[in-house]
Amino acid sequence: MESQSSHSLPTPSESPEMIDSETREAATSRKRARNKSAALKPPVSEPRSIFWNHCVKGSRTLLDGTIQPIGTCKYCQTQIPASHGSTSGLKNHLEKRCKLSPLYKASENDKNQPVLTNVTMGQVSELVSHTFNQKRCELKLTEYVIIDEMSFRAVEGKGFVSLVHELQPRFRIPDRKKVAGMVYDLFLVEKAKIRSVISGQRVSITTDTWTSIQNINYMVVTAHFLDNDWKLHKRIINFTKITSHVGEDIGKVVEVCLREWGIEKVFSIVVDNASSNDTAIDYLKKRMKIENTLLFEGTY
Repeated sequence: MESQSSHSLPTPSESPEMIDSETREAATSRKRARNKSAALKPPVSEPRSIFWNHCVKGSRTLLDGTIQPIGTCKYCQTQIPASHGSTSGLKNHLEKRCKLSPLYKASENDKNQPVLTNVTMGQVSELVSHTFNQKRCELKLTEYVIIDEMSFRAVEGKGFVSLVHELQPRFRIPDRKKVAGMVYDLFLVEKAKIRSVISGQRVSITTDTWTSIQNINYMVVTAHFLDNDWKLHKRIINFTKITSHVGEDIGKVVEVCLREWGIEKVFSIVVDNASSNDTAIDYLKKRMKIENTLLFEGTY
């Protein structure tokens, strides 16, 4: 018997060159099919959920040897299962469990749960309970901007945002436009308080005028008064531009200021030693005599 060869011999009509050509074409066809199949495979997508911005994607090996996808919280390093691309576990952790997370939503119990904090009163430090309050924090932020004369843009600085987040992650920092509105609202509240105190009382007024290096004329009006405990107070009630240093113009600005604050009883008006202020005082005397609000008709 003749042994069978593993390769069939070419027939007389087939040359070796034809067989090589067919082999190359078949290989090329298979390569194209593989490339097409690879192109049809969906690309590996990056995590799209916002919760992945706060977690690091990874995996861990379970006791049975299976690989489980996880997300590691960037704030508390907790590992959260994220099988089959699900982010519900991440959402639950970031919003309800991790108090360091900016997405944390405090429950009603958390909001009302007091914490102990040290409050310094003079030289004595006292331990008191404290609960987080968004509105109260916004008020303190407004006072900070006013007292320290900070720009509204300061609340959007990276360092400030990082500091506040470290101190109280639940505080939502308002943007500079909202802070500007909060400052004005606080001004109106404080103005109403002062107006209620000085209305109906005898108030002494001092003024000062000057010209800036930009050649703009300014005037400040300060009210001096006693409270019910005979404690002396002074408050700036106007700071404004004036058209000129002409006496009558100054007098008109002071008159408008007194009406705005409801000041009807003026005890005295003190101005600097300038001839134009004589005209301003004469103008104010005439206006106050008409309303009969001067002591001794303004003789002194």
